[in-house]
Amino acid sequence: MDQWLWNIRLYGSRMLAQAAIKDGRVLVDDVAIKPAREARAGETVAARTGDLTRVCKVLGFPSRRVAAPEVAAIRRGPDPAGSPRGGSLESP
Repeated sequence: MDQWLWNIRLYGSRMLAQAAIKDGRVLVDDVAIKPAREARAGETVAARTGDLTRVCKVLGFPSRRVAAPEVAAIRRGPDPAGSPRGGSLESP
């Protein structure tokens, strides 16, 4: 899961994604997970960074970190690059 979070640009590095998962700031279908867990199509991922919670649905599995314009093909939810800081963003 840490690699998927990094590949879709929710976290700036895999180390940050791993730390967030270990600290319980990433939930999959409202359940805490481990970094090595694989992402599955259709799951809802809630990732908290600071005061911002991004909720997205898993649509695909990139084998590498994707360019920002390609992120929409892999997940449905708010765009991290265009998101305001603070508050909570949620998209079905």
